[in-house]
Amino acid sequence: MEGQFCPKLQPVDEDLIKLDYDERLKMIEDEAQSLYSFCIAKGFSEQQIKECVTNLNGPPKKAIHRAVNDSLKSMFFLFLFVGMATAIWMSPVGNNLMIVHMKLVSLKLLPFWDWSKLYNEDCLIENPWLPKENVTYDAETCRYCINVVKYGHNVIDHLNNTNHEDIVKHYINNQQPVIVTDTTKDWESKQKLNLDEIVKLYLHDPIMSQSLASCNYTSTTEYNSTYYDIFNALNDGKLTDSNWHATWVNCEDKAGKILRRYYTRPYFLPSMIQCSTINKLIVMKGVQDQWFQFELSDKHRMLATWITVVQGSLKLKLKPYDECQEKHECRDAEVQVNTGETVFYHESLWRNEYTSLVDEVTIAIANPVVWDD
Repeated sequence: MEGQFCPKLQPVDEDLIKLDYDERLKMIEDEAQSLYSFCIAKGFSEQQIKECVTNLNGPPKKAIHRAVNDSLKSMFFLFLFVGMATAIWMSPVGNNLMIVHMKLVSLKLLPFWDWSKLYNEDCLIENPWLPKENVTYDAETCRYCINVVKYGHNVIDHLNNTNHEDIVKHYINNQQPVIVTDTTKDWESKQKLNLDEIVKLYLHDPIMSQSLASCNYTSTTEYNSTYYDIFNALNDGKLTDSNWHATWVNCEDKAGKILRRYYTRPYFLPSMIQCSTINKLIVMKGVQDQWFQFELSDKHRMLATWITVVQGSLKLKLKPYDECQEKHECRDAEVQVNTGETVFYHESLWRNEYTSLVDEVTIAIANPVVWDD
């Protein structure tokens, strides 16, 4: 059997334990030298000598035990390092020292590695889903909008009970707009969003009732200094116009998060798509006599947008960019989006205008998205 050629180990007796440190160390040294001499005299190979020496540490541990022990040690030192680094970073003095030294190190690296080219990059690794910063509206780009308006009719596909694979293959990859008619089937457990609830939310919620920044706020009413004016007017019964329009962006994360209590991520969006933390509300009453430009600030311009109508009905006009219209025969596509339906389109190819052709109140939620990076 393996290891039988090694001398047997004897338990330590009490006399050895009673010796002082130097005497015990001397005895261990003598035993080690004796073991080595024994192995040489017996003509053991190098591997056999290693096996005999290994026995001094006790029976060998299984691989899984060694892996667990090594992992625990690594985790301990990792947490220790992270804890110390966090403590230093949270300290004002330590924070300043770390920043200064990091800047000095980065400057000294420049002769060997020009990292400045990465300074303004959003991603260290190229993402094929992300479009080029400067879109060239040539025949290759505009070919996606040519077939949307078929045979002189405004045709945008309407889907029901769809799936991620079809959305990616036929609409995301081909930059085709699409309307999904059953988006809100998963919103039944959510609180209903109506005009009274919106007024209550923005006037009485501890966070929403504070002075939140509005990236874009527009209104056709006289109450248009901030979006709180229109809520106060509605609450006081002062807004009696038969038709009016207001829209704004919740561009602060806290405000956007609170509004998400009233809706869930559309089920048809694949996992590669990441919804923005901001959201936009469109509120209208009555038939409108004009088209309104749908826009977000440049800071929040995303790759695509979904708009869900939670009450009433929206008339949308998807407009290709001018170069595609003038040179490549792309045409506007008009479509009606009713309660519970969602339109999804690429902002890199389409602009959106909207209006209302119904007498009732219309409420819609919009959310820009990016491909997961």
